[in-house]
Amino acid sequence: METGTAVAPKTAFEGTLAIPVRNADNGKIRIERFHIGENKSVRFVNQTGGVVKILIPDGGSLFVPPNGVPDTDTRLNITVGGELVLRVVEEPKHKKYPYAAYCEVIGDFAEGGSAPVIVCP
Repeated sequence: METGTAVAPKTAFEGTLAIPVRNADNGKIRIERFHIGENKSVRFVNQTGGVVKILIPDGGSLFVPPNGVPDTDTRLNITVGGELVLRVVEEPKHKKYPYAAYCEVIGDFAEGGSAPVIVCP
């Protein structure tokens, strides 16, 4: 008899990754690290007051492509005050997914601990 580890299906949880307003002290936008955990989808929420453009290299290993066309990189434009929900693929690669978030309101990229990162699981 073989033994192994079964992967339980993801629950219907949805995580929220907020892209906050700029810091009043230094004018920067800082995005906190996000962990996928048991989330089946991620809601990106633009709170900056301007358009946010996000690039997640190898995002196709983590998220179902939003336009239905498979792509290695995931590119997102989130309108002012907008939200965008991406579904997590059934079996994502367990790794760190660094990404870039260009925030038009500051004319620069958001910061994280280093680059913003999504951690799976």
